[in-house]
This record gives sequence, C-alpha cells and structure tokens, in this order.
Amino acid sequence: MIYRQSGQTIFNTTSENMEEVESDSVDFVMTSPPYWNLKDYGSPNEIGKEDYADYLKRLNTVWDECYRVSKVGAVMVININSRRHKKKYYPIAFDIVSRMDNWSFWDHTIWYIPNALPQPNHYKERLLDNKYESCLVFIICFVED
Repeated sequence: MIYRQSGQTIFNTTSENMEEVESDSVDFVMTSPPYWNLKDYGSPNEIGKEDYADYLKRLNTVWDECYRVSKVGAVMVININSRRHKKKYYPIAFDIVSRMDNWSFWDHTIWYIPNALPQPNHYKERLLDNKYESCLVFIICFVED
C-alpha cells in the first residue's frame, strides 16, 4: 500500500525489493524491522519467521536495497533490540552492525522507554528489566576526489 501526502510518500510493504523507489533518491531512512521469532504480523512471507541466520540475511537484503535508493550523504537509523529465545541471548543490534555492508556505522544511541510494558514471567532469568531499544545510525560517506 502506498500513501502520498504533502510531497511525502510512504510505502507500506517489504523493503527487500523497493522497485517503486528510484536509485539515489532518498535522504533519510528510519526503520524498525520485525523482531526475530517474536510476533506474527499476518503476512505469509514476513521477515522474522525463519531461523536466526536467515533472518539476518534477509535484513541485509533490506539494508542493501536501502543503500541502492539512498543518496550519498544519506542517513539510515535502525531501531532494534536484542532478545532471548529459549533462554539463549541474541544480540540482534550487534549482529546487524557486524554484518552491515556498504553503510558506514556512525553512532549507537539508546532510546529509553520508561513506560515499556513489563516482561512476562518467562523472563525471570533476566537480572534487569529491558526498558530501552538501540538506535543504530549508519551513513553513506561522501567520496573525496
């Protein structure tokens, strides 16, 4: 689904293929990708239902497509957090940074969420409550002649 208003365009679809968007046309990308193995968004081919390695590969496809459509000097912010699954810790934010191609990692900021919903009882093994999310900031660097 595509929304257009006041010179802005929003594409409510997967970002694995953004053929509707011209190359080198975007200044800023803000995304909060689906968490791995956490929520069913109701789409048969949604990102997050596959195993963890394939999840990260599909996210890399998204980052590559964001790179294709972005201008030199563009900024991309990824809002994501780590999670536990079957008592194993998955550092999603760190794994994204370590696998990122093309984009230059610029900054890592913390979004503090004081009124985040409490974690369910199966998270009792966690020492601290998780009331933050990572905002990973990437840029496309200018190339000097």
